[in-house]
Amino acid sequence: MMQSSPLMNPMRKPNRLLSKNLAVAIFQPAPPKKPNLFGKLNWINGPKPLVQMNAATDKQLTEIATAIHSGSLPKEITSPELALSNGDSLWSRIKANFKKMGSIDKSPEQESWLRIQQNNVYVFGLAKSYSRMQEMRAAVHDQNGIQRPFSEFYKHVKTIDERYNRQYAQAEYQAVVRGTIMGQKWLEIQEQKEVFPWLQYQTKGDNRVRAEHERLNGLVLRTDDPFWTQYYPPNGWRCSCSVKPLTDAQLEKQQLTPVDSDSAPNAAEKVIKDYYWKHNTGMSELFNRAETPYFKAMPSGGEAPLKAVENYGMPSVERIYERHSNKFPSALGFESEDDFKTFWNEKADAKGQIRLQDSTGLTLTFSKKLREQTIAKGHWDIAKSAFVLLKNADEVWGSLDQRQNLFRKYIGYYQHKPLVLLANQQGLVQDFYPWAQSLT
Repeated sequence: MMQSSPLMNPMRKPNRLLSKNLAVAIFQPAPPKKPNLFGKLNWINGPKPLVQMNAATDKQLTEIATAIHSGSLPKEITSPELALSNGDSLWSRIKANFKKMGSIDKSPEQESWLRIQQNNVYVFGLAKSYSRMQEMRAAVHDQNGIQRPFSEFYKHVKTIDERYNRQYAQAEYQAVVRGTIMGQKWLEIQEQKEVFPWLQYQTKGDNRVRAEHERLNGLVLRTDDPFWTQYYPPNGWRCSCSVKPLTDAQLEKQQLTPVDSDSAPNAAEKVIKDYYWKHNTGMSELFNRAETPYFKAMPSGGEAPLKAVENYGMPSVERIYERHSNKFPSALGFESEDDFKTFWNEKADAKGQIRLQDSTGLTLTFSKKLREQTIAKGHWDIAKSAFVLLKNADEVWGSLDQRQNLFRKYIGYYQHKPLVLLANQQGLVQDFYPWAQSLT
């Protein structure tokens, strides 16, 4: 599926003038956050709504409702603010529950997992906003096709918003938290499977355990058994089941008997019947796109990429520069090619790479190949802006290409033309260049 989803600053208006000091400050690593205890939920005292209604959000809802009721908002357009709000809320839960989030020393597997999930929750947020607005559009007219007065229509809008922002959001919030905890646990299991070659399915053991999940309690299979591809927990909304890694010695000491690899899926099939939950959050996206109803409301069922102008109602790049070009800063660069080389050598690691975190907490790698590419193109005179974009981009877009590869564009508006930094799913910066065509 190909969706383009904004990750920040979607309205395409001048953000703030970039400080030359920012290019230096970006190299100061963020202080490491105190890691969460493994398996301990941050919502232990009870989940809170993802979006707290206040004057600002209520005003936004009124503006959207007014535009929909008047017919001035085409059905193909969704609200980038709503999409971002949804995505931001879910991504913040991933960051809060991923133990090494504040470190640039995460493993390649951890970085890749985080990129996949970040793209997933923002695309999910986009699909959710689109679905919600489609329901609002359907409420404009009554069952007889007569347009409702705005006051009556707005009551329906509030009901829809309450359902999406509270009822649905509660379950989504918990799914992300639990999925993150179990996803990172799976990554750790893979790192240690030579020592812990067995996994035991475990329920929480309280009075809220579902009878179906209780039937799986104690089940033991090898860590690399295909069974865990579909039946690794969580196995349902609000599921708190987990797995316990075991050594050969522990298996023998506790007199545990592994179940037959061929019969286990048949037994589990009778217990976990909801196909939506037949996936492993350490190996796949948190939200199953094929089984998520929100995506069905999207144009082409979510198969076609969304465009900034046509689907988000954002102004074109040409219009931005017509209106605001005098407000954009000059691109930041080095005094000379030698100055750029000296800078790189001072900041690079033993492999000749520079590794930095972006504004969302993901780590990007500037490789030796990119260094040579920048020199060959003569882009050293704008190269400081490449580092600035990580922390202060005007727009960040995440997309999947035709081959389902995730890529990301960091875009900054400067005098004369935008600058773009392109990174792949592994966080490798592939290119940095002035954009010479429309971004629509």
